[in-house]
Amino acid sequence: MRLLTHPQGQSKKTCRVSSFVLLITLLTLLLSACGSPQTEQQANKSKTELDSQITNARNAGISDSTLQPIINQEKNLSQTNAPSTFFSNQPATNYYQNLAKRYQMLTVQVRGLEDQVTQELSYQAVQNLQDFQTILTQRQTQGFVEVSTFSNLYHTYSKQNCWEQPLTSSIRSRT
Repeated sequence: MRLLTHPQGQSKKTCRVSSFVLLITLLTLLLSACGSPQTEQQANKSKTELDSQITNARNAGISDSTLQPIINQEKNLSQTNAPSTFFSNQPATNYYQNLAKRYQMLTVQVRGLEDQVTQELSYQAVQNLQDFQTILTQRQTQGFVEVSTFSNLYHTYSKQNCWEQPLTSSIRSRT
């Protein structure tokens, strides 16, 4: 059996060309595996905004148990990774765009929770003042002497519109 052999110089040249082509191919694949930096930055910005909104909600008195479903969703999102791409960066770009949208949706949910809790507390404050007024009226008809002191308190709280302050401050913080 006869083996085909190439002259020494020709095989080194072929090897160098092949190595160069392989190197260029690998670089192209590696560089195309990244998503667009703008979409990745937008996803990071959206996550930062969500974290900030959650902190604001906690500072406003919203309990962790109320926020827990949103916090769990954020945790699940942060544990995902961009897909590996070899021929196009579009899957990674789509991943970061979707990630940014999901973080933005969670931010809207936190704001909705803040509004809901604020409305519930405002309603409860109004109910408490109405109950207080009812009890004052009952005690007045029963002839209790201290009614005037508590009546003054009731009028002070009513004039201050204490149940509207949380709502007003919450709306101001968003503008």
